[in-house]
Amino acid sequence: MSHSAHSLISSARDEFRRGEYHAAVEHFAEVAALARAAGLTEQELNALGWIPPALANAGEWSASADAVSRLTRRSEELGNERYVMHAILRRAEVQEQIDFPNHWERLKPELMNGLAIARRLGDTYFEHYYLMRMGGLAARAGEFEQGRAWLDEVLARAGLRATNACYLRFMAHGYLSNLMVRLGRLAAAVVHGRLALRHARASGNPHFLTDARMMLVEALTEAGRAERALDQAELALSDALKMSWRFEEQRAEFWRAEILRRLDRANEAVGAARRALDLAREMGLREREVECLIRLARAQQACGQCADAARTAEQAAWLARARHYTELGVQAAELIAVRSGQRGADDE
Repeated sequence: MSHSAHSLISSARDEFRRGEYHAAVEHFAEVAALARAAGLTEQELNALGWIPPALANAGEWSASADAVSRLTRRSEELGNERYVMHAILRRAEVQEQIDFPNHWERLKPELMNGLAIARRLGDTYFEHYYLMRMGGLAARAGEFEQGRAWLDEVLARAGLRATNACYLRFMAHGYLSNLMVRLGRLAAAVVHGRLALRHARASGNPHFLTDARMMLVEALTEAGRAERALDQAELALSDALKMSWRFEEQRAEFWRAEILRRLDRANEAVGAARRALDLAREMGLREREVECLIRLARAQQACGQCADAARTAEQAAWLARARHYTELGVQAAELIAVRSGQRGADDE
């Protein structure tokens, strides 16, 4: 490959590490085209493999899914098992955000296949990466013991380059923090959240740091430390706006809505929830859209907008039924029941 192509790939990787994702995508696409024209299939697939995570990190989930499809097709055309393995992982990462509850049963065997490929190829980094992602997704699906076992395995292993190790450890601790929240072990959730932040900071990647802040925000919020959670959420939001990271902006507003409601700042909570909902819809995040409607209904209810809250909750309930989100449907139904109870009290 030419000197200019090598310079482009180096620039693209640096841009990715700095969180300049749109510029990185443009340069990776140029490298892929140059490599394909030169018949350099390994370099072409390598460049194509960077595009889905760059688009995902920028909040371009639909474009990321399209990029995964291109990587899959080209890897299969060329019979390159290593990049088939990459594509399986990237597809799971996209579905985790867009519509996870309806895809886990299909994703799980695909991920097991990808893990088997990584082990067969002796690719230690991707083996650990698969274990990390599978552990987090299993925990999210309610398979807590299996999820924790895979995450603990990642943290117990060594032999990775420093940057890679920081990334995997920050993500593993972040997933463990979420798992501990779901188990009600809130002190442990905060510990893992702080460890995630420490490893993200050590990586030197500003996007990892913002991601880790949001992992800690959830733990602090659920542990009743609302003021500290709000401080971290505001820092994350500031960085997300500065760098045009729409996905992290959405996460920050989503959690700000909950924190502000708990701090009796309901009007501000409504504004944050509306912004989170708009961003979720723009990015096509189907599950998060329903979560945002529930969060908005709670904020509206807290500031006395009861009729608006009822309409919002009914919309959440309808979407939850249509999309088969059982747990979210229960939450929406509870909000509707509260409103019905209020109406009954008023009638008396």
